[in-house]
Amino acid sequence: MKRPFLILCLTLIVVLGSGQEAKNSLFYSNVGVNIGNYYGFQVGLNYVSKSNYIFGIAYFDHEKKPMNRPEDYSIGFISLFDFGQNTARDHLRSYLFTGGYLLNTQNKNIRWCLTAGLAFSVFSHPTGWEKINDNLFPLTENYSYTVSKSKAALGLIINPKLEWAFFKYFGISAGPYLILNAKSNSFGIEFNYLIGQLIN
Repeated sequence: MKRPFLILCLTLIVVLGSGQEAKNSLFYSNVGVNIGNYYGFQVGLNYVSKSNYIFGIAYFDHEKKPMNRPEDYSIGFISLFDFGQNTARDHLRSYLFTGGYLLNTQNKNIRWCLTAGLAFSVFSHPTGWEKINDNLFPLTENYSYTVSKSKAALGLIINPKLEWAFFKYFGISAGPYLILNAKSNSFGIEFNYLIGQLIN
């Protein structure tokens, strides 16, 4: 499910973010980072109707330190060269379908984007820790483990944010987010670049 969704997002970002004009409606993409109890990135697509109703799809990719990680776990010297990307971590992937409303301010380039919707999330985490060496400075991880992956869980996302269009086709946004599901909740603050038709 992840690969087709990402291909769709990236394809539509190119199409919608290329500055296509649409009378009385807006198309734009967002790409950014998330910081909270997880950290990661997001990519999304947004359509705004002439009545200021907004509909979007997005993909969130979140990670954090495993809660069950042994205290003496070490990533190993070699992992320093890939910034620890292949080390043990809890991983939450969420596919989002949202709707809401754009609330304009006195400045036409600044508006509130009030959205909420459904989140389909897949949670994976390391289990079955077994120590494999006691070296003071190990070259690789000093524990072996297996990665347990859950089935997709249906949840909710609440995602209000402030959008600022510096130009007609480029802007930024920031705001809190909250993803609730039965497997693992995610919350924090997001920062995005906005690319596409932001204002008419």
